[in-house]
Amino acid sequence: MPRRHYRDVPGMVYHLILRGNNRDFVFGTDREKTHFLFQVASEKGVAGFELYGYVIMSNHYHLILRTGEKPLYKVMHRINLGFSRHYNLIHGRTGHVFEGPYTGIPVRNEGHLLSLVRYVHQNPVKAGLCGTTDGYGWSSDGAYRAALRGERSPWGALVDTEAVVRSLRFHRGGAAMVYAKAMADLRDDREVYEDTLFIDGVRDRDGAREGTDSTSVWDDARHGNLDAE
Repeated sequence: MPRRHYRDVPGMVYHLILRGNNRDFVFGTDREKTHFLFQVASEKGVAGFELYGYVIMSNHYHLILRTGEKPLYKVMHRINLGFSRHYNLIHGRTGHVFEGPYTGIPVRNEGHLLSLVRYVHQNPVKAGLCGTTDGYGWSSDGAYRAALRGERSPWGALVDTEAVVRSLRFHRGGAAMVYAKAMADLRDDREVYEDTLFIDGVRDRDGAREGTDSTSVWDDARHGNLDAE
C-alpha cells in the first residue's frame, strides 16, 4: 500500500519513490539494478502502465508512470515483492528489503511532468556519481537521448518517451538541443515540489531538494537562454 492514501484513478501519472530498509544499498550492484528493471518490465507487460522516467540509485528508486486499469498499489506490490524475494534469496537473508510503503505523488500537469523527468535524471549528478546525466547508466536519460536521435537504447522499449518528446518538438532549436540544455542546467525547479501537501522537504541522500528556483529551466532551454553543454 502507498505511504499515503490517494484516490487511485486509471490514467493518472504518479511520481513514485521508495528507499531500502535503513537506507541500505539494496541496489548496490549492477545485478540488483538490472533485476529491478526486469521486475518493472515484467509488470509493465501485465499491467499495461506507461513509464515516463526512472532512476535507480544505490539505496532508492524513482519511477514516473501513468497507471492503466490495474490499481497502482497492486502494480507496486508486485514490483517490490518480486525484487525483495530475489534480493533475499541471493543474499541469504529474510525480512524487509524496503523501508516501508512507497510514496506516490500525483503529477498535476505537463509542466510538472517535465520538471520531474529532469529532477529524476539529475539525481546521480547531484549525488556526485557522474558529471552529466548521460554519464549514469541506470536512468531513463539514455532512452530519451536515443529517442531524440531516432535510435533505441538497451532499455528503450521500457520507457514511453513520446509524451515528453512530443512536447519538445514544437519549440525552436530542436527537441534534442532543448533536452540537452535542460539536463545540463542544475538549478532546482519550483514546479516539482510546489505542492507541499504530499511531501514537505524530502531530501535524497545527496541533499538535493526539489523546488528552490522559480525560473522554469525548460522554458529557458526552449527559448535558447542557456548555453549548450
